[in-house]
Amino acid sequence: FFGLVQLYVQRLNLSVAIVAMVRMKKIANTSGDFDWDEQVQSMILASFFYGYILLQLPGGRLADRVGGKYPLGAGILVSSAMTLITPFAARIHYGALMAVRFFMGVAAGCCFPAMQAMLAQWVPKAQRTVISSMVFTGSFTGTVIAMTATGVMSDSEFLGGWQSAFYVFGFSGCVWCIVWFTYIQNKPTEHPDSPGFSVSKLSGGNVVRKPALIPWCAILTSPAVWSLTATQWAHTYGSYTLMTELPNYLKNILGFGLTQNGLLSGVPYLMLSVLSLLVGWAADLVRRRNIATATTIRKFCDAVSAFGPALCLMAVTATPCERTLAVFWFWLAIALISFANSGFNCTHVDMAPAFAGTLFGITNCIGNTTGIIAPQVVGFLTETHNNVDNWRLVFYITATVYTLGAVLFIAFGSAEPQEWANQAHTPREGETSSSYTVS
Repeated sequence: FFGLVQLYVQRLNLSVAIVAMVRMKKIANTSGDFDWDEQVQSMILASFFYGYILLQLPGGRLADRVGGKYPLGAGILVSSAMTLITPFAARIHYGALMAVRFFMGVAAGCCFPAMQAMLAQWVPKAQRTVISSMVFTGSFTGTVIAMTATGVMSDSEFLGGWQSAFYVFGFSGCVWCIVWFTYIQNKPTEHPDSPGFSVSKLSGGNVVRKPALIPWCAILTSPAVWSLTATQWAHTYGSYTLMTELPNYLKNILGFGLTQNGLLSGVPYLMLSVLSLLVGWAADLVRRRNIATATTIRKFCDAVSAFGPALCLMAVTATPCERTLAVFWFWLAIALISFANSGFNCTHVDMAPAFAGTLFGITNCIGNTTGIIAPQVVGFLTETHNNVDNWRLVFYITATVYTLGAVLFIAFGSAEPQEWANQAHTPREGETSSSYTVS
């Protein structure tokens, strides 16, 4: 949870800080240190994702092989170091800033697959949804902190204003890494004996075995995998559009100041965090009582988390300059994304627990190409005319992407253990399987 908080405050603080860093020609009486146009800003925001997609698959495979502790910890440590030097890089040249963001993305790329591998080792099947939701809520909590705290710090004189966000969040990430490397283990069997802890408390259910060779052909020809990839791509596109570009819309179209901008951008993610836990608890309750299958639960939650935001964005296009209504629809759209943590985000572990890191690496690598695409789309549409009509196009495109991804997952998705995942672990004659159980 706290690791994902660190990842997201470091990833997203630039989305708010850049509003203070750049002199906006359209807005009178604004100050900033840099004269970057919309296209340059989009390139800077996208540079993180050029690096981020590189280690998704290798990081997932590494985590499945050696455990998630060191890939996750090392990724956040390097990301923290890059965050600390961000202000220095920005003053050299925007190209230097892009390079720092690129390497930050490379470091962060292995973290989510490593987290999936950790969840597959530690989380009992009966509590998978609620605990996974609790962990992934860290990303939303980090978003709240990044949006609100960065806005406040950028509007102050503390450590140079906008620069302070990078110093504070970089330092906090380093502190987290010390705690992580000191106390965390890869799996229950590595945990030292301590009062109240017993591996037997985690036994009795699904078997998590040492990973075998990956059945690449079966994975790459699986409709369930491709539909999961499609909906993750769609959700990631929508989420990045809202997370990285909403502060831009709130300032340039709705006219909110820095502190207001940060609060309005961040508060809905607090709502999302709370709702994510409630939805996860409800989904696990439905599953334990056999009211619905895992596949039905995942598809329902995915549908709400995609169709809901799509409809809200369409509503924004109908009232684009009504500040109160627009903010309400944005908040509702972000809150409904909470259902995704009980939807596609849990499906990797459902389908193939021992390959969860690798599978998430595949889908997240493809999904995070949207981190490159989304800012470029917004930059292209708004560079010449940053106005309501062009932002309508941004929201139309985002709503369409959400809808198509959900339709494909509903049609072809599955949360049942895949045959190829089970066959990959069938011991050969005379071979024993190294395993322990997590229920």
